[in-house]
Amino acid sequence: MKPPIIITEHGDVSIFESPDDAQMYLEPIDVENGEYQAYDKDGHILNLRVIGVDRPLFFGMIRTKRIKVEKASDKKEHPDELKRILLNFFKDTSIYDQSDESQPLNKLIDKAVNAFGYTR
Repeated sequence: MKPPIIITEHGDVSIFESPDDAQMYLEPIDVENGEYQAYDKDGHILNLRVIGVDRPLFFGMIRTKRIKVEKASDKKEHPDELKRILLNFFKDTSIYDQSDESQPLNKLIDKAVNAFGYTR
């Protein structure tokens, strides 16, 4: 899994500098409902899992939910799929340029980060 981590949700795109940043930001209920699709910078599909974590709370423990970002068992890259998602996102946000169509995936990711920054 190579950062950045790209999360798509119904056409919206969020880009995280690291898996840890994505894990802290994403909502467990949305992961459980299958709202997100996750990719790394090469277009590998990533799995998002909800795990239970025991945390101390005053005089006991409480179980909370947390997100875990993992490399999927599918070792194939899906750069064309991620590129299509990014191009559609660019069109929806008015940063699209016709020359984007011929750009490699890494250039499109850089363009999104330069335009919107990393999600925090």
